[in-house]
Formats: sequence, C-alpha cells, structure tokens
Amino acid sequence: MICDERQESIMNERRKYFILVLAMSFFIMTILTGCRPWTIVKNDERTKDENGVYFSNTDFDVNAYVNDIWDNKLFPYYDEKKQDAAAVLSDIKNDVDAAGENYGFGSSDQGSTWNFVIEGKGKVIEVDQASRAGFMSVDLAPYDGTADLKLQTGPVIKGTSIRDTVDSIKLSDFPNQVLYASISKTFNGKVLSDVIGKLDLNTLKDKEITFLGAFTYTSADAVMVTPVKIEVGGQ
Repeated sequence: MICDERQESIMNERRKYFILVLAMSFFIMTILTGCRPWTIVKNDERTKDENGVYFSNTDFDVNAYVNDIWDNKLFPYYDEKKQDAAAVLSDIKNDVDAAGENYGFGSSDQGSTWNFVIEGKGKVIEVDQASRAGFMSVDLAPYDGTADLKLQTGPVIKGTSIRDTVDSIKLSDFPNQVLYASISKTFNGKVLSDVIGKLDLNTLKDKEITFLGAFTYTSADAVMVTPVKIEVGGQ
C-alpha cells in the first residue's frame, strides 16, 4: 500500500514537471514570435524607381536595370557631364578637392571619394595582359611618350566608378547593399562585353584612340579609367 502511494506521488510530480516544461516552452515561443528581428515583405510589395524598374529582394532584375540605363541614359548623361581628360588631371594635381567641386561626383553614398567622367585622345603605349586585371597605358595628346592614365581592359574590371558617377543611382533607393553592389558588377560586365570585347588588344600598341569613361580618384599618379567607349584611329 505504501509502495502504491509512493509511486502515485512520483507520477504526480512527473506530470507537474511535464506541464511546467510545456508552459515555459509556449511562453518562450510567444515572446520570440512577437518580437521577430526581421521583416517579411510580400513579393507584391514592390517599389518603382525613377528609371522605371521594379525591384524587391526577390524580383529585382539587375540586367534589365543596367541595360536600360546603358542603352537609353548613360551616354547622353556622360555627354553632358564629361570633361577633358588632360584638364581634369592637371587640376587634380593642383587641388583634388577643388577639381572635385568643379566637375567631380561625390555623395554620402561614396563618402569623400571623388569620381570623374572624362574623355580624351591619346596613344596606346602599352597593353598589359599579364594579370586578369589588364589595362592599357595611354599617353594623352600632345604626346611625350609617358603614360598619363590607364584604361581597364579586364577580363576583370574593378571598381564602382560607372555606378558612382550616375547621380540617379543611390544606395538609399535600394533595399540592401547586395543589390546596390550588383549594379557595379553588371556595369563592369557591360564594359567587358560591349567595349573591350570589340577590340583586338594585341594590335592596339602605338595606335591612337579616343575614349570616354569614368574613374575614382585614389592618386594623381594612378588614374585607372573604366571605359564606356573606345574608338581606334578613324573608327
């Protein structure tokens, strides 16, 4: 009899413990679901940017976005904003901030870095394809046999200069940093396919070219331009 009562007491204690565990589990789940550290956005909750492209975390088409800007807006915009390469480089050597204030691009998205859109005419004095981040060295007219700047040739195109010189593209307009970064990568892919892909790099040395492009200032002696247009000789 005593054994039966003791067993019943043990069973009652186990039932109480089990009920307590369930209650605590339910309480914890309620707190977590009520205070979620993330936001769920429905696929149909999209915004439309000023370039007419819809995007969200799931449906943003970076290729369509970049192609629309490249084909319809980039060249007219660059034609309006471009400056003579030789003049810009000369002004940068005198006072980079003054040059930036006059015709550079800078915003809170890029911090204090200056970006420039330039055009110029020059002679290719070297085509360096030793690394994947290839480039051509260009001597600007009037020629003195010394490289004044470099144009990226890839196959790896670095930097964010094109994106950062288009004032309608702002980090604040995008849902996250990943999408914003994807714009630069896709622009650089367009440079490789639409600009560099049309050139025979092996035949460019000692030839005259005209170019249009953008660069981000790091040093007056290390200007690396991302080209959006290169024409060889009389092409």
